[in-house]
Amino acid sequence: MSPFRFATSLFTIAVAATALSGCSAPEPQTTIDCKSAFNNAGIEQAALYRSHPFYADDFVELDLDTQAEIQADEEAKWAEIVEPIYTACDGPEDFFYSGVSIPAVFGVTSFEGLDLREEAGFILPSYCGGREDTPACEGWEEFLAGM
Repeated sequence: MSPFRFATSLFTIAVAATALSGCSAPEPQTTIDCKSAFNNAGIEQAALYRSHPFYADDFVELDLDTQAEIQADEEAKWAEIVEPIYTACDGPEDFFYSGVSIPAVFGVTSFEGLDLREEAGFILPSYCGGREDTPACEGWEEFLAGM
């Protein structure tokens, strides 16, 4: 290939890339407050995993009533940890995209091979169903339908 033809090809590619850049999907809208809430929840969740008796090696050796009490306590503490997320996030787009950027909190690390729409199809119904009255989840079904 001649140098002229190579330069022409590069120019054509650059023009096409510039033209297509205006056609790309808009960046997801996330807020610092939402990402910060997810980050804080991740830190608190890690501490819960390290310290709560539900995660202790001897948990399975306890009687069933004690196990049930410990599990209920762990679930209540986890709910307290994630509750600030529901008020910090500004809608389901913020909630979803901030959540997948900090995947450990809602366990969104095992969606390998799924696209974001498929991930959202699992995450939003699971964590927003019944929570539509919170800023994070208001309108989640419409957001999901529009993805």
